[in-house]
Amino acid sequence: MTKSFLSLIRKLGNYQLTPVSFLILVILCGVFLRFSNLDEKGLDGSDTVYYTNIAKAWSDGDITYRVAPGLFMYYRPVVFFFFAAAIKVFGYTDYSIKMVNAGVDSINLLLMFVICYLLSNRHLWQACSATLLYTFLPMALHMSRVELTHVISSCMVLLSFLFFVFSFQSHDTWKSRFFLVLSGIFTGYAAL
Repeated sequence: MTKSFLSLIRKLGNYQLTPVSFLILVILCGVFLRFSNLDEKGLDGSDTVYYTNIAKAWSDGDITYRVAPGLFMYYRPVVFFFFAAAIKVFGYTDYSIKMVNAGVDSINLLLMFVICYLLSNRHLWQACSATLLYTFLPMALHMSRVELTHVISSCMVLLSFLFFVFSFQSHDTWKSRFFLVLSGIFTGYAAL
């Protein structure tokens, strides 16, 4: 695992300036698209009102999974933890959860690059092109700008897959098993 990161840093620092500058431009463009004008629109999506109200209850210390008695139960503790933290940090506004989703989806851009870099035998252009596709993917852009749970779940899936790839690239049995355990934990977080 550390050898792959060291080889990536060497490639970034030595002679592959063109793909690196392209990657930086793509990631900056992706971050801009995800964060620009988040406060223009109110709540968007079918279940966003429920998620926002439950997250507000969590931020107030009331751990609940329903908005009102008789309504559907939303059991997503990992997501509500992130959403409640967003409300604590940014306040109870219609864009606080959007800020967290935009930030997490920006992290997804980097995770996508690292995973594709490791799977493509360390070819920077292939990893950059996969990151470019995800940067402008309409569904990813939409989900990063609403209060739904998909962005945090996809981040957990990407982290799970990254640790899964690390487990295959590790030559030490114990490290490999440790990465597989982390992969399983993040898969569980994705479901919650």
